[in-house]
Amino acid sequence: MHDQQTHLDGADRDVVLLPQLPALGPLYARAAGGSALGAGTRTARGLWAKAAGAIPGLGSGSASSGGTRLELPAVDLLVADVPIDDQAHRGFCEVVGAPIRTRPDGGVEAFSGYLHALSFPAAMALLTREDFPLPLLGLVHLSNSVVHELPLLVGEHVGITVRAQNLRPHRSGAQFDVVAELRTEDTQELAWTGTSTYLARGVRLPEAEKAEQASRPEFEAPLPTARWQLGADTGRRYAAVSGDVNPIHLSGASAKALGMKGAIAHGMYTASRALAMVDAPAPLRWDVEFGAPLLLPGAPSVSVQRDGRGTELRTAEVVVWDARRGRPHAALSVRRLDEHSRRRHVAY
Repeated sequence: MHDQQTHLDGADRDVVLLPQLPALGPLYARAAGGSALGAGTRTARGLWAKAAGAIPGLGSGSASSGGTRLELPAVDLLVADVPIDDQAHRGFCEVVGAPIRTRPDGGVEAFSGYLHALSFPAAMALLTREDFPLPLLGLVHLSNSVVHELPLLVGEHVGITVRAQNLRPHRSGAQFDVVAELRTEDTQELAWTGTSTYLARGVRLPEAEKAEQASRPEFEAPLPTARWQLGADTGRRYAAVSGDVNPIHLSGASAKALGMKGAIAHGMYTASRALAMVDAPAPLRWDVEFGAPLLLPGAPSVSVQRDGRGTELRTAEVVVWDARRGRPHAALSVRRLDEHSRRRHVAY
């Protein structure tokens, strides 16, 4: 696939136009077999160590060497015409338990968690570019923040733009954000913005001494209101509807080959299923922080607390945790956006 690249006038970023969303399988294969990772490496820790030694400017675990500074590529990837497919949307909603929200005019509102899955291949295309300075395998997904300003309907087409930004120190390495934007096809209004924050363990930035972060408070389990029963096939079922075929989610064998104790649930499966329990339409904002991996099969405890329901929702909190070990897997917060907190942006 050949990319078409243009330069934004008056900006320091290039726009790379992708003709279509890429398939995720080949992108993961590229990440596992690319020159930066090398061949024959088996564990996630080994993948990272080998990759770090092969990335210019990352000698000895540092993000700068000989005056060379680690920088994220100043590029936006754009897929201009992406359909919100009805069958794909329904399959996703079925797996995560999200209701199909039909409007009075018969239109179906796209579930906000599905819109993340829709944009994820573009984000993966960015993370696997040859000029991306950090290896994909071994990245830790820390959190997501989504501002869903306008309802998008199944059957509509959207434009998807992704960029990486805000590389900064973390107590365990370096973190950065991948921002995905979905715009309406007709008016080019910004409808949905998702910011995914990732950690590259062991990467030390020059300003790392400024990254001292307050320790997290000890987890206090809330009163459970539900329990999920997740089978060993949960990762494969989510991969089938999201396209996210990362081996750490598919089976115990493939996960252990990458240094995991066993297969773990996708973070965005957990987030989407939690969001589905809130059952609120746009406009809304939702934020999720991920904690301990959720091993499959599993039966995590869940707590849902909300103020209002449906279009009357004001706020909600969902916590998913391991009751036996007292460890949180994910904490989701949702709040309704009013007219004063909504933004409007026009495409380039």
